[in-house]
Amino acid sequence: MKPQITYFLPGLLLPEFKTMLASCTPMLIKLLSRAGKVPGPTTQMQVIHHCFQGLGEGPLQSAALAAFSQDLINENNTDNWCFASLVECLVTHQTAYILGNDHLSLNNQELDALKVSLAPLFLEEGLTLYDNTTLDWLCVCENNKTLVAQDMLDVLNKDLTKLLPRGENSAYWNRLITMCQMQLQNCEVNKMRDLQHKQLLSSVWFWGMGALPKSIQSSFDAVYTDNWVIKGLGRLAKSKVLPLPLHFNDIDRSYQNILIYDDRFYKQAMNQNQEGFEDQLVHYEQQWFEPLVKALSKLKDVEFIGGQGTTYHVNNINIKFFWRYNLK
Repeated sequence: MKPQITYFLPGLLLPEFKTMLASCTPMLIKLLSRAGKVPGPTTQMQVIHHCFQGLGEGPLQSAALAAFSQDLINENNTDNWCFASLVECLVTHQTAYILGNDHLSLNNQELDALKVSLAPLFLEEGLTLYDNTTLDWLCVCENNKTLVAQDMLDVLNKDLTKLLPRGENSAYWNRLITMCQMQLQNCEVNKMRDLQHKQLLSSVWFWGMGALPKSIQSSFDAVYTDNWVIKGLGRLAKSKVLPLPLHFNDIDRSYQNILIYDDRFYKQAMNQNQEGFEDQLVHYEQQWFEPLVKALSKLKDVEFIGGQGTTYHVNNINIKFFWRYNLK
């Protein structure tokens, strides 16, 4: 049987990149122009619920899913987890903006020193810090404090006064954020980085709290992604989870229903990195979209979901229509 492929590429079809999309990905534009269009999910969370059933209401339990995908826990774990992301901020007279941490280059010595600096504070506040090699730390929350906060990517370059943690324990989390800021301001890592004229780590953003969800189901028998959260969902759904390859032709089409998830477009967009977004488009046009078009006759159906309200379908009927036209 011919396989069905679903592309979930958040950020790819954002309106502000429409002109860049047209100039960098003519093959994708041609493909979408001849695809069937149906109303689709309008947010990333809705897309995830569309792809994986059983998540329930409320925010995604991103931290627990990331811990599961890294084999830190098994599927029977019931702990509450959260992310503690160390970030750079831009502070003005009126507010503050999180600039993220993808642009920060820290060596292992700096990472270890930051853990030594903040781990006692976390432990005192009921958060057990797991050993991580990135600036997005995983914590077990043993303090029974609920956290309602947006994912870090969704707060980048936005007014934080409107996005601070909410809910019955909001005062606790806002106080902890302030304490982390004070600790970072005086830590040796920042003092050395300041002398070297490097960006400073100025705050911690807590997000993604929850316990590992149960009874996740999905129609996909293979999931290609490098995202920890989607890896975790795929594993819970008993799908085959595989690393995202560099080229479409490296996809194993012996699977019947394949999900391809890549959030790098969204990351570049939220970081306001137009150059990085354009580079990503060029890569996808050459390595993914052009080979995809050549393989259309061997596929049952191709679906594009971006989370912007429209889902694009290319099925056997569209494929016959597509091939009536010169692809050059």
